[in-house]
Amino acid sequence: MGLGNSLVIDRGTILKNLQRVQERNDLDTDKHLLPEDHSANVPAPLNFSVEMETGTGKTYVYLRTIFELNKKYGFKKFIIVVPTWRSARAC
Repeated sequence: MGLGNSLVIDRGTILKNLQRVQERNDLDTDKHLLPEDHSANVPAPLNFSVEMETGTGKTYVYLRTIFELNKKYGFKKFIIVVPTWRSARAC
């Protein structure tokens, strides 16, 4: 079994960073991270998503994010989920 990524930043700092990014982009700021803690001893996993229109650079954003997380925190494992959508006309 391999080792997972380990983040040593507390949730309060992550929330402050998220709020700064939201403010910088004129977005409503979150009051807390979702999902919230499951219990006092077991925090809920953090989930962030990149939602962009077709042709706006999602692949670049994903790869740049992976690069920066590896460079800054040493993360080596990432999961990218790409849902597929087929229109009724394509069926």
